Amino acid sequence: MYEGMKTAERNLPQTHAEMRAVIGELSCSASPEVHDNILMWAHYGENHTGAILEFSCIEKFDSAWGATKPVIYRENMPVLADEHKLVKLLSGEGTSATPELFDEAVFVKAKDWQYEREWRLVGGWEKEQATEYIPFQPEETHRRWSSDTSQRKPS
Repeated sequence: MYEGMKTAERNLPQTHAEMRAVIGELSCSASPEVHDNILMWAHYGENHTGAILEFSCIEKFDSAWGATKPVIYRENMPVLADEHKLVKLLSGEGTSATPELFDEAVFVKAKDWQYEREWRLVGGWEKEQATEYIPFQPEETHRRWSSDTSQRKPS
């Protein structure tokens, strides 16, 4: 048991690097719940030249937008393995590659970012494609908002 823990500790940097490599190849579409938060525009609005499309998930279109998940904001960031997970791993009952671990790596952010109220759609599973386009129907969009604060009216 102790040897297994030492091995796990030695392999931790490599495990983190491997996880970052897998996640780093994915793409992520981030969508805020609120369109007019000044901090959002400051961080992501491309020098106030961006635009926002408001989407609705309409079931009849079977759209990829239905796969978006809300980001969870936490005081303490997730760990690779807590005591319970570590015991299962070392006893051969568990695996480190779990859907929960993936979700925590992709859909959890520090509580400081909570003002974003972000939802994410993860893509990039098709490695041979350099660019991924997410189609949508016109009925799935509501308004277009300019990042220019003097023009924040629906068009």
